[in-house]
Amino acid sequence: MPNDRIGPTQAAVLLLAFTLGSSVMFIPSPALAAAGTLTWLSVLVSGSVGLGLLGCVLYLHRRHRGRSLVAYYREVFGRWLAAPLLLWLMLVLVLMIANIVVGMGNFFTSTMMVDTPLFYLHAPVLLAAACTARAGIEVAARLFMLFLNVIVLMIIVILAVNLPNYQPQLLLPQYAPSTLPVLHGAYVLYGFPYSEVFVFGLLLEHVRLRQRVAVGRALVGALLSNIVLFAGIVLCAGMTFGPLSGQRSYVLYELARMIELTGTVERIESIAGIVLIAGSYIKATIAFIALHRCMARFFQLKQSRALILPLSLAILFISLTMFKSGTKAQEYWTSLWPMITSTCVLPLLAAAVLSAFRRPPARSG
Repeated sequence: MPNDRIGPTQAAVLLLAFTLGSSVMFIPSPALAAAGTLTWLSVLVSGSVGLGLLGCVLYLHRRHRGRSLVAYYREVFGRWLAAPLLLWLMLVLVLMIANIVVGMGNFFTSTMMVDTPLFYLHAPVLLAAACTARAGIEVAARLFMLFLNVIVLMIIVILAVNLPNYQPQLLLPQYAPSTLPVLHGAYVLYGFPYSEVFVFGLLLEHVRLRQRVAVGRALVGALLSNIVLFAGIVLCAGMTFGPLSGQRSYVLYELARMIELTGTVERIESIAGIVLIAGSYIKATIAFIALHRCMARFFQLKQSRALILPLSLAILFISLTMFKSGTKAQEYWTSLWPMITSTCVLPLLAAAVLSAFRRPPARSG
């Protein structure tokens, strides 16, 4: 795995797949509840913040000549300060993976598979993600190109087939426009998925050095594609459900339920389930790879792949016990999670500022 190398297109696939992931199913609804028909503005605000964070990640990657995040944290902050920052980063990645599978399990137990024990939903996704992470980032990037095409195609099909249900007049605000709801929606979207772009600080060391410039353009294009898709989903939801959009727990799922073609094709919400399973698997795998690389670099492990399966078992137990109900999980994701991810974003920003005043080092580690 340390010798795995990916190109700009593969890196862009990973970023788009990661930022869509499971968030395309969960986050539009709480954002719509917060900002209403102006949620598309929240998408633009939070997406702009995500682009700024991506720019910071790319700057550090170029400034430190492709070195790992662990290496340049140690150089910029010193070993004693870098150690707690990196340990906290690893803990956040563990929580991220657990949250991904919790969200997927909550969706199925509240919609399609009400009586299914969570263990039978969490375990297969975690096992598949762990096995793919063991295979390496190069294998994952090739595999996810196929999955990403399927996910994006299904999202576009759901939005396009619902065209007869759209009523653009429902997008008109019921009250005088206000800044606070837009900022609230942006806060929700910032936490999940745009602040999570920091994860790619751990993955860019795998990009081929001679393609460092091209990867910047590819990643920015991928994140812009994510912003367009999210804006399209919230606009389509607003035109379909109007002011009640925020009361729908899973907007994309509800849009899929609305599909009916000449009385023969209807209730194809299973498509939304496929999108969620594939997205959760992809996002969990990418987070696993980032966690594995961080641990391998931090503890200087040579046979680090053996860590992945025990880690997946520990995360399985965490995911089964961390929330008492789906409501508690939703509150956590929309209120606390943006603050938790910010604790990983702030050191990254500080590293960028400090690196600007230092001489760029030679590539190592």
